[in-house]
Amino acid sequence: MPRNHSEDQERHTAIGARLRFARMRKGLSQEKAGEVIGVTFQQMQKYENGRNGLSCVAAVKLATALDISVSYLLLGTEEENEAGFPLMGAKAYEAATIVEQLPAHLRPQAVAFLRSAANLGGANLGSEALQASAI
Repeated sequence: MPRNHSEDQERHTAIGARLRFARMRKGLSQEKAGEVIGVTFQQMQKYENGRNGLSCVAAVKLATALDISVSYLLLGTEEENEAGFPLMGAKAYEAATIVEQLPAHLRPQAVAFLRSAANLGGANLGSEALQASAI
């Protein structure tokens, strides 16, 4: 069956967009992300713009470093556990575990704090966010 280069290009572009989104969300530069797989920031630009496709090994390494699943990076889908919930990255799992270990009456405040921190990009938490999460 002949390859459809147009479809391949669309896939590379979609993968690149997810890669860029995950990298920026993680706060990594193209240079730092490239170091994970041993390429220059120029090569990372090519991956993110869809001009070049990622190897399987590079996709696994980047997904791990960016705390995303390989299925999300390559297919745009999240893997699910038996209950149908998306699998979490290591840091999300750690945060969830910590919240679950808190006494039940403190959990809503911890979740409110995390939501506030996420809405503010995790930086410069204002007094409102701290007051909302005061324990």
